[in-house]
Amino acid sequence: MPPDRSKPVQCEICGKQFQSAGLPPHRKACARKKQKYQEDLALLEKVSQGLENNAWVHDQDLVNANNGDMVLDGHESDRSVAELALEAALNKNQTEHLIKLLRRVHDKHEKFTITNQADLRALWDASGTCLTPPEPRQFHIWYRLLWDWACDLVKDPSVGPHCIFNVQRLSKFDGNSFIRFIDEPYTTDSFWNFQTELLANGKVLAFILYADKAKLSSFGCKKGYPVVARLANLPAVIQNSKGLGGGQVVGWLPVVREEKGHTGKPAWANFKMAVWHASFGVLLETIARHSKSGCWVKCWDGITRQLFPRILILSADYEGQ
Repeated sequence: MPPDRSKPVQCEICGKQFQSAGLPPHRKACARKKQKYQEDLALLEKVSQGLENNAWVHDQDLVNANNGDMVLDGHESDRSVAELALEAALNKNQTEHLIKLLRRVHDKHEKFTITNQADLRALWDASGTCLTPPEPRQFHIWYRLLWDWACDLVKDPSVGPHCIFNVQRLSKFDGNSFIRFIDEPYTTDSFWNFQTELLANGKVLAFILYADKAKLSSFGCKKGYPVVARLANLPAVIQNSKGLGGGQVVGWLPVVREEKGHTGKPAWANFKMAVWHASFGVLLETIARHSKSGCWVKCWDGITRQLFPRILILSADYEGQ
């Protein structure tokens, strides 16, 4: 009778079971893996012996690598350069360029006069004076003071009572243990960390900022970069509403128009990023002065509280990210 091919067959190398039709390809792959594993163990043992003897693998010791035979040199300088390339995460081109520079200095084709970081900085500064200064560009940003907007909310008798100034940690019992859950911004770990950094009487006034490019007309010919702010001390149902206490446009980032010859280039994308980051910095300056010492604000209930502004969420969908 012919052999029953429906029964699984065991691989003699790894011990796993396969159908008879799939065993031959697996056996070949499994044999290659076993051989590679044995070679790695032999290499590891050789390197370990070299380290125990305070020596590296000698030149005559060849290691069979995937791309051919590789010789591991025993010079300390070679290992130092290899460690530097690894720590700096240099790519292939950068590593080869570094090696070529070192070889040129080693072979005395060129002199190397830099002795420390200060010399390198001085060389950068001297090179910068030889470059043509870039043409200054000006961009306009329209914004309102974040601090004044937030203080108007905590003073308002219809919105102020809903503000939560004491951080909360909520848990529910599932029958066996209490499980923590988060349903509001003032129940998050970030809000908790903000509160623990303050003085006993200090209260967190947390902001949520979001910026995204939007079309301002149905034809798409007018675009803008609105910055929307929400007060994280309020419940989410009020933050997401359209009335008082909901999201409020507090600024407009400049729209950097595309220029022929620069569109699509990394340098131009970095330039636009720098413009948007600087614009956001102008907006945040309106609350930065109160972030360290706080500010005493008389709230809706007549109680004066020392409020410290903090950015809980900052989300900016920059173009080209």
